[in-house]
Amino acid sequence: MPESAQTEIVANGPYCSSDPLSKRALNDCPPGNYTTPIGQVFSTSFGNAGCRKDLSYSDFDVTQQANMSDCMDYCSSSQKEVAYGIAFQFFDNPGVCYCKTSNVTNTEAIDNSYVHSALAVNVNASPNDSCPYANTSIQNAADGSPYRILCDQDMILVSDMCPLTSPTHSTATSGLCPTHANSLQGCMTQCSAAHPLCKAVVYAPDMDKGYGNCYFKNEVDQSSIQTWNNPGDIKHMAILQQSALNANTSCTNGTTYTSSNGAGFAISCNQNQPPNDLVQFHMQNMSACADACATYTNSSGLKCTGVVFDSSMEDGYENCYLKSSVGTSFPINDRHWLQKTKAANGGTTNSSEGDAAGANATSPAPIPPQSSSSSKAWIAGPVVGGFAGIVAIAGLLYWLRRRWHPTQSAAYNRAPIPPMYPGNASQGWPIDQNTYKYGLNHQYMAQSGIAQPVVQQQQYVAEADGERAVQELGGTAVHAEMPESNDGGSK
Repeated sequence: MPESAQTEIVANGPYCSSDPLSKRALNDCPPGNYTTPIGQVFSTSFGNAGCRKDLSYSDFDVTQQANMSDCMDYCSSSQKEVAYGIAFQFFDNPGVCYCKTSNVTNTEAIDNSYVHSALAVNVNASPNDSCPYANTSIQNAADGSPYRILCDQDMILVSDMCPLTSPTHSTATSGLCPTHANSLQGCMTQCSAAHPLCKAVVYAPDMDKGYGNCYFKNEVDQSSIQTWNNPGDIKHMAILQQSALNANTSCTNGTTYTSSNGAGFAISCNQNQPPNDLVQFHMQNMSACADACATYTNSSGLKCTGVVFDSSMEDGYENCYLKSSVGTSFPINDRHWLQKTKAANGGTTNSSEGDAAGANATSPAPIPPQSSSSSKAWIAGPVVGGFAGIVAIAGLLYWLRRRWHPTQSAAYNRAPIPPMYPGNASQGWPIDQNTYKYGLNHQYMAQSGIAQPVVQQQQYVAEADGERAVQELGGTAVHAEMPESNDGGSK
C-alpha cells in the first residue's frame, strides 16, 4: 500500500473514511453497537474490542469481506458455530474477516492500525435446552396458529427452506438462511409469518451450528422424524396443524360484499394484485379478510383499498393481504381480489377507492337494490311525456330567437384560446388539435379555470422531450415506462 494511503488511514481516526458520504467505507469502524440482519448484536466498545484493536487467534472462519459491517453479518449467519466476536483487517482490499469462537472473550487486545474488532453482546453461552412443552401437545404461536410439539426430535431428511421473508434471503448460502429465536414459540411465530408457507420448524436452543437456530421446513415427512438429543446439540420440532390450513375456498365472481360497518367490496375470483401490501395476517374466510380492510388506516394515513385472500395458503399462513393501492390484476388460482368500492359508514376513501373493480380488475356486476319495481312504474309515463313537452317548447323558442337575432360569427362562440408558448413545438407539448398547434400554456389554463383538452401523448413519445413534457403536464417522469429509443430496443 502506498505510504500516503497508509498515512491517510491512520489520520482519519475511528471513522476512517475521507469521504463523509461513504458510510460503509472499507476501513469504517461502526461506533458502539451494530445489529446484524438476524438480530445478533456486536459492539466495538465492549470488553477488549475496539477500533484499531486486534483480537488475535480463536478463529473458526476466515473470508474476504468489503467492510466491517459485512464481516459481522457474515459471521452472524455462519453455519459452523456461534460467532462470539470478529476482527476485520482492512489493509487489503477487500478486507479480511475473522470469525471468533467463545475463547475470544479471554483474548487480550493488541493495538493495530489496520484492524478493527467487535464482541457479541447478546449470546447466551449457557441456554436452557430442555423442551418447554409436553411432548406431542398442541401449542399456539404468538399469533394463535396451532403447532404439534415434538421434543428432542429432528426431521433431517427434509431440506430446510429459505423464506422470501428471511432477512438473509438475498445472501443465503447453499439455500440455507436460518433465523434466530430465543424460544421454541418464537421460532413457531416466525414460521407462521414466513412466505411461502412454512409447515414446520426445528429449533436448536444450543446454537451448535450458529446464531441462526430456527430452521424452516416447507414439507413434513413423518417417516424421517427421529430422536435427536445429543448433549450440546438438542433439537425440538413444531409442526403446523392441518386444521389451521383449512380456509374457506368459496368465491362467486362478479358479486359484491358489504361489511357490517357499510364498506362495499367488488369480488373478482382467481385474481391477484401486485405486492403493494399494507399488512398481512391470517384469516379463515374472505369476508373476514374484507372486514379487516373496511376501516384500516396505517400510521402514515394510507387506507386499505382492497384485499387479496389466498384460500390455498400456498404463499403463507398469513393469507390476507391488505393493499394500499389498486394495480393491474393478473389471474392465479385460489387468490381472490376484493376491491373496496364504498367506504365504511362515516369513513373517507383514498383517491383510488370508490371505482368499482375498474379496468384493472375483472369487472363485477353490482347487485341492484332489492326494491319492488311495480311501486315506481307509474312515474315513467308522466315523466317521459312532460320531458317531451319541455323539449318542444325549448326548440320553438330557439327558432324564434334565431329569426329575431342574426347569428354571430362562429369565432365569438368559441372558448377563449389561452396564450401559447412562443416559438416552436419543442417549447410545448404537441397535440392533434390544429387550433392549438404549438401546445397549451397549462399553468395559465389551470389558473383561469379553463378545461384542458385531452392530449394524444402516445404518438409523440419518441419525438418529444419526455422529461419536459411530463413536467409540463404536472406529473412525474417514469423512465422505466418510456422506451429509451424508437428503434425497437428494450425498455
